[in-house]
Amino acid sequence: MKCTKLLKSFAAALLILPLAGCTQKTETADTPAETEETAGISIANPFVHTDTVEEAEKGAGFEIELPEAIEGFEERSLTFMEGYMIQAVYGSDNTLTIRKAKDHADISGDYNTYKEEAERQIAGKSVTVRMNDDGIHNLTWTDGDYSYAAVSDKGLSEETAEMLVRSVR
Repeated sequence: MKCTKLLKSFAAALLILPLAGCTQKTETADTPAETEETAGISIANPFVHTDTVEEAEKGAGFEIELPEAIEGFEERSLTFMEGYMIQAVYGSDNTLTIRKAKDHADISGDYNTYKEEAERQIAGKSVTVRMNDDGIHNLTWTDGDYSYAAVSDKGLSEETAEMLVRSVR
């Protein structure tokens, strides 16, 4: 009887012992919370930041012509995807993103739904134009071996849209 009680106590201790390590982790200055990086989970960013158009062209493997400045959008930052795409982002609060890639697809990265979508001839190119009441938000077109896209947070005028299609090459 004493032996059975002892065995039951021992078995119960063996079942409870592994649970001792299952306490909630608390954060202190010495033990930071797990982040995507510390947890071993990370999503690779395929874009490489660069300071010059020349560096972006070298990384992407092709040339691009971009407006130096666009009215209503202050600064410009450049990134590229190795051997595939160049991206220029104008502005900070409201942005205008221009992309050129070795592709024949919609490279805009814009999955919003717009009030109107139309095909228009701009500067001799067939351009898909997506817009809302406040103006044009998305332009996509192809020329030769390349696809182009211009996506704006705020609606663009017809004149600005035409300038983009004419000047981005």
